Order: sequence, then structure tokens, then C-alpha cells
Amino acid sequence: MFEKKVGGASEKQELAGMVRSFSRADVEGFSVPELERNIVLPAGFYQATAQIARAERESRGVMLASVVRSEGKDFYVVEYMQTLGYGDKVSVFPSEEKRQAFIKMMQERGMGMKLVEYHSHTVGTGSIWRNRFSDGDFYTIEKMLAKNPDYMHVLFTPTNILTLSQKAAAFKLARGNQDALAAAMEKFESWQEVFSTYSSKG
Repeated sequence: MFEKKVGGASEKQELAGMVRSFSRADVEGFSVPELERNIVLPAGFYQATAQIARAERESRGVMLASVVRSEGKDFYVVEYMQTLGYGDKVSVFPSEEKRQAFIKMMQERGMGMKLVEYHSHTVGTGSIWRNRFSDGDFYTIEKMLAKNPDYMHVLFTPTNILTLSQKAAAFKLARGNQDALAAAMEKFESWQEVFSTYSSKG
């Protein structure tokens, strides 16, 4: 969770109205319906989202996605995920070195890509937080939306995956054969190598 509080009840209610929640069973069963925005994760990467939710510590990170528009809907196909920091249910802070490295990589190599931030509520956070954002989460996301109305955020928990976006956003897994999985992994490893280069410069 993030650490501060939302300014007032009306702001919290407005943000809560932007939340969409999907059970992991529906995500795994490829039964999440398409919405105006769709964050699409290659199936081979899905296990990583389950692992961070089963951990004791919370984590915070970013997903890098290519953007495809089809039939009036936007599809954000995740090519890379990078954890930026760990914490507990009181606060999660990113590594400043990793954060700056990612920003620089986006500026120089991420033209046309979409950045989607995420964090986790884990088994250590408590079961009451498995299907909702905290007030501290809302506070941080509210500030990000004020800076960038297109900002999107994903919350991974042991039982659910939640999105928060001004336009309704679904979280879906991409179907694919072995060739598609291999291609997705090749992109992931390529971005990982690029990020390592920027991170080592720090």
C-alpha cells in the first residue's frame, strides 16, 4: 500500500468508481470481457503476478506495453515488467536508482510505448485488502491522474487483479501458441537487457 490519505470522501468515491476488479479465476480462464482499455499480459508472464501476490512483502513496479487500437478499443500489450521496490502494508517505496533508470530508458527508447504502474497486496497485507485499494493507494493514484489523465494502475492480489483508470480498463491474458510465447519472451529479454544497461549507468 501507499502511505497517505485521500483528500476527502468525494475524491475517494470518484476514484473508487474508476476501479475494475477481475478474479484470478476469470483471468486465467480467458473470460474477462473487453472494455474501452485492455491491458493484455502474455500468458507466460502471468505466474510472476501470482508470485508477487503470494510474497510476504508488497512490491511496486512498472509494465511497459505496446499500444494497438482495434474497433474503437485500446489494447496495451505488455512487453516488459520491472519491480522497482518493496515494502510493507504501511508503505512501498521504489528504488530511486531503478526509477530514474526506467524514466531515462522510456525517454530514450520507449517512444510510442505505454507505461502502466502496478503494486501488490500480498498474503502479508491481510485478506481484507484482496479486492480493494487502500486510501493511501487512492491518494497516490489521484496525484498521478492529476498530472496525467491517461495514467493507469494495476493492483495484484492473491485472488484478484484490479485496474484503476479514467476509462474503464480490463486486465486480460493473451492466448498464444509456443511461437507467440517465444516471441513475447524474446521481447521481454530484450527490454531486460536494455534496462540493465541503464540501471548500471547509475
